[in-house]
Amino acid sequence: IVWDDLKIFIPEMKEDSNIAVLDNFSSPFNSFETTNCCMKFDFLFTIFVLEGSIEIQVDDVAYSLDTNDWIVVLKGQKYQTLNFGDNSKIGICCFKNWYLYMESCASRAINLLDRILREPIISFSREGALEYLDVCKQIKKYASDDNSVCRTNILEGYHFILFMLIHDNALGKDGLECDDIKSKVVIYRMFIGYVEDYYSEERTVGFYADKLGFTPQYLSSVIYQI
Repeated sequence: IVWDDLKIFIPEMKEDSNIAVLDNFSSPFNSFETTNCCMKFDFLFTIFVLEGSIEIQVDDVAYSLDTNDWIVVLKGQKYQTLNFGDNSKIGICCFKNWYLYMESCASRAINLLDRILREPIISFSREGALEYLDVCKQIKKYASDDNSVCRTNILEGYHFILFMLIHDNALGKDGLECDDIKSKVVIYRMFIGYVEDYYSEERTVGFYADKLGFTPQYLSSVIYQI
C-alpha cells in the first residue's frame, strides 16, 4: 500500500500531508481493523491501543497488544492483523517521512530506535496514553484543516511532541539528555493553543510572545528549534 492509497481510508487527508491519523474512537474503521491478508506499506505507521487488545504479525513475528500499548511498523515490513478484540479502540498514525532525525534530537532518535528494535512494544502510563491521544487528535484536526495558516509547521511540531512522549514512555524521563527540550515542548504546545484561538485575528510573533510572557526573539527561537 502506497501513501496515496491512504486517501481511500482517510478521504479528508490533504495531498501535501506527511502525517495521517486513523482511529475508531468515535466511528468504525473501514480498513486495517479487519485485514486478514499480509501487506507491505511504503510508509511507517504506529498502532496505539487505547482500550481492549489486538493481535498482529510483523515480519512473521506475532505480537499481542493490550490497553496503552504502542508498536511501530517500519516501512517495508510485512504486516497482518490476526485478531481484533471486541470493542477495542485503536489509533493508527501514518508517517510519510519519519523526519525526527533532526540535529536537536538525533541521539534520542537513535536510542529510541534501538529500544524499539530490541523490544517493539512500548507500554504507556495512563497519563502518557491520554496525552498521546490528545496530540493525535490535534494532528487529525490539522491534517484536514484548509484554513490553518501554518498547518505544515504545526503538524511537524506535534510530530516532535509525539516523539518526546514515546521517548519518555520507552526510556523513562532519565533517558532525556536535558530538560530544556521538554520545557520548550510545553511552551510550543501553549503557543499552538493561542494560535488556534487567535490565528484569524493575529499573526505576529509579538502578540503570542506577549500572551506567553516571553520576548518575541525567545519565542521565535523555541518555534525554530521545535
